[in-house]
Amino acid sequence: MSDTRPEFSPEPPIDAGVDPVSLADSLQSEASSLTRYGIVGPLPAAVFVGRDEPLAAFRQLLEADADESLPLLVIHGPQGIGKSTLLRSFYDDLQHIAPPVPHAWFNARNVVNHPEAYRETLVSWRVTLQNQFDLRFPRFDMCFALLLAHEGLEESLFFDLIPSLKPMQELSRFLLEAPGQAGQLMSEAGEAGVSIGASFWTKIGDDGQALINSLCCRVLADEPSVASALIEYFVADLKDSLWGRDGLAARAILFFDSLEALWPGEYVLLPELTLYVQWWLRELAALCIANGILLVIGARNPLNWAETDPAWARAFIQQIKIGELTPHEAQEFLARCGIGPAHPEAPSSLQRAVMRSCSTEPAGGFLNQWTNRQVGDSLPLWLALSADIIQNFRRAGKGDPGAAQFALVQTGAPGKKLCDWLLKSLPSRDAVRWLRELSLTPDCDELAAQAIMGEAETEHNLRAHWIRFTEYSFVEDQGNGFWRIEPSLHQHLTDSARQSEATAANLNFFHHWTERGQAALAWFHKWSLNPKEALDLWESAFDQAYEAGTPEQISRAREMLSWWGEIALDERDLEHTNSKTWAKTHMTLARALHDTPFRSRTTALAMSLIHYELALSVYTSDEFPREWAETQILIGTVERALSREDVCFAKVSLLNAALERYENTLRIATPLAAPREWGEIQMQLAGTHRDLMELDAAGTGPHNYLRRSIHFYEEAMRLWTKARHPREWARIQVEIAATYAASPMGGRVRNLERALVFFQSALEILTEADAPREWADINVQMAQVLMELPFGNRAENLRNAIAYYLSALRVYDENSSTFAWTKTHLEIGLAWGELGYATDDLNAYRNAVNYVTTASASYARLGRADEAARTQSIVKDINESLQRAL
Repeated sequence: MSDTRPEFSPEPPIDAGVDPVSLADSLQSEASSLTRYGIVGPLPAAVFVGRDEPLAAFRQLLEADADESLPLLVIHGPQGIGKSTLLRSFYDDLQHIAPPVPHAWFNARNVVNHPEAYRETLVSWRVTLQNQFDLRFPRFDMCFALLLAHEGLEESLFFDLIPSLKPMQELSRFLLEAPGQAGQLMSEAGEAGVSIGASFWTKIGDDGQALINSLCCRVLADEPSVASALIEYFVADLKDSLWGRDGLAARAILFFDSLEALWPGEYVLLPELTLYVQWWLRELAALCIANGILLVIGARNPLNWAETDPAWARAFIQQIKIGELTPHEAQEFLARCGIGPAHPEAPSSLQRAVMRSCSTEPAGGFLNQWTNRQVGDSLPLWLALSADIIQNFRRAGKGDPGAAQFALVQTGAPGKKLCDWLLKSLPSRDAVRWLRELSLTPDCDELAAQAIMGEAETEHNLRAHWIRFTEYSFVEDQGNGFWRIEPSLHQHLTDSARQSEATAANLNFFHHWTERGQAALAWFHKWSLNPKEALDLWESAFDQAYEAGTPEQISRAREMLSWWGEIALDERDLEHTNSKTWAKTHMTLARALHDTPFRSRTTALAMSLIHYELALSVYTSDEFPREWAETQILIGTVERALSREDVCFAKVSLLNAALERYENTLRIATPLAAPREWGEIQMQLAGTHRDLMELDAAGTGPHNYLRRSIHFYEEAMRLWTKARHPREWARIQVEIAATYAASPMGGRVRNLERALVFFQSALEILTEADAPREWADINVQMAQVLMELPFGNRAENLRNAIAYYLSALRVYDENSSTFAWTKTHLEIGLAWGELGYATDDLNAYRNAVNYVTTASASYARLGRADEAARTQSIVKDINESLQRAL
């Protein structure tokens, strides 16, 4: 792809010389980013016709008997077809049911932080269900409070949305400092603390304090399963709070609209990756089906979950495709808008003309034969926009436009023409400019609209303009006073803005949103003004936050990723900036998503892959060979990381795709042309074959993965030699040793012997003084190999293993590396126990009891009840062996 466009830079440039950290500070915190949170139900559609089949299906599910299984209900169809309007109609149906059915709404277009969309969705539903139906979520709140405390968030809008979270988060800080002591800490917290523990019970007889202890440990260990736990607690709390419905199945309804907005730029470039983005929705849907909760999803495309997961049989998902409005329905729609007669009267000439222009199927014939064209089905979006135009003409006292004027609208793709006509229907040039400028911001509210209206307008006129804006059919209420223009019309209106208007409006909006602390919206306009400058500032500020590594700074890094949520980075952004900046932006975001720690990495990794794939549309192998090779290597790295996620359903396919990618890249990344890239590919090839080896535990795969893995590590050592790159060389030794130790293939004894040799080689470079943690980890790995060795002097092997474990304890600390310290004590105890069994040494048994008891006590303090119980059982067994040996 050629790169001849100059960088876009407004005159004068904005914020020249802004320090990146002060810029991040000026856009404040996560709390400010979330103030557009939509936590109220949608407004009912002003005009609604037809849709008899899906309405009947929804009402039938509401009346399903309690012994029937509820499906996941999916309403799908193309953009502008009226999915959201139909879901709003479902929602409105629930207002007339007595006793009420608890229900809540969320639109994915309101997602602020895409990798953590599950949090925002659950919080929005939870707030609605408590505020409107007095439902309680004690386990969800406790789990969420622990997460917020662990992430170091002192201030968050979540505390405003859920006031009970703040005291729970304060208690959670103490719980995380002393995991395993929930009972004592809650007692010290008084009645409130005890009530929190009691409300955490999942069923009668469970110990709520023990559950909190366990959850604290999972949070501290950054276990991804905590994200699933949050979903499980939400559904469990919802189920326990619900009342019965006279033998009916549907006890609550959850609405999730605009599914496609979950991934960046609404791309469906890699359909299989959308399944990883939606992992949490799949888990939620399964829990809803099992607990009598109807989940209703609005999406552009049908769900294909069953293609990858046989559990999602057709019986679990009821998918309904909605189409365009029939001629009779379209006539009824226009009649309800006050345009022409209703069916069964014959349509007026204006109605016929509007319906013809709003059909998505191009009509044949010449322009002057438009009256002879047949009226087909109509897209609701264009019908509603035509009605807006006619209403504007009427408001201006001009009467209805002539039917002949609609003949100028291109049938099949009327969007641009109708948007131009909408602007011409406005009463003044100022009104035209105001609507065009308002379309330049992704979301807006009345304050933002007034900020760009101009001082000449009276307060009365400002209010009148705003009210009319919110009445347009293409303006969607987002909740909490924010509104958004429908995406396709937003694009047409934005394209119509003049360059000078766009620059001035973006500058005004940038300052307006910055002053109000709306980080994502402010960032959208900074990017619009000068993409290259914005990217450089963001990258610098993000790197500083990420590299600091403290919980507060990592939270800042996560928040900074959310700033890009309003920027599609699609073809239109590619036209706005030059291709290099566009590609670099995708690369920067891909790396950041891969590196930043999220509770669940699955979504972030999938989004990272999407960004890398988009960058390749610029970084082709012909024009940018080095960048192309680097991107291919990075994509393979992310594919390997994604294959390790628990929710990954195609691990072998992902790893094979990574192998193919690496091998293709070697066409360009040769040892002479790109030695470092070549070496990195050898390491990745080796690691990928090792991943495949570990998945192929039975050894039935088509290749000798061990031999291939070792071959590529040896190739890498041709580049990173011991003499010139000692530390890199040493780490390759560790990787080779670990590969031999993990291999289920070939001669097991020989593999273990080789592993010991390579670990010893690594220790020549990675010493206790220069690399203490790596040195300790290698000692533990060597001890584990010696424990497994099935030959030689068993007692000597065990004594050597114990020595290596004890060496590691010189580095592992009970406070700073608690889990490693505890596990090593357990393994030392097991080694002493094996030694006692092999030699009948009474002291060995006693040492075993001491070390395993220490590990058990540590597990208990950490709230790991299962591990504590298991280790206590081991202590009992060793004591019995000791008694027999006496």
